[in-house]
Amino acid sequence: MWNKFEKSAGFEEQFLRSIASFYKNEIALINIPVKGLNKSLYTTFYAYGILGLVLDWIKAGLNESPDYMAKQLCKILNYHPSESYLKRATHRQ
Repeated sequence: MWNKFEKSAGFEEQFLRSIASFYKNEIALINIPVKGLNKSLYTTFYAYGILGLVLDWIKAGLNESPDYMAKQLCKILNYHPSESYLKRATHRQ
């Protein structure tokens, strides 16, 4: 299955453009918790994340149903990243 997509010229680029366009035009960012966060970079991050999820699904042989994957993607997109944070190592001087 992956060979079909791998041979489709421009598949990844077209997919990324479509997701980024959808996200920029159809998804309202209610609250960006980090002051100064670049919305364009935020959108790119999400677009690549979705692409990665889809590519892994394809490469794994589409073992999960499209319905299951769609529901999981909705759960991922509705997760509130502001509830997570990076643990920072203590800097030594």
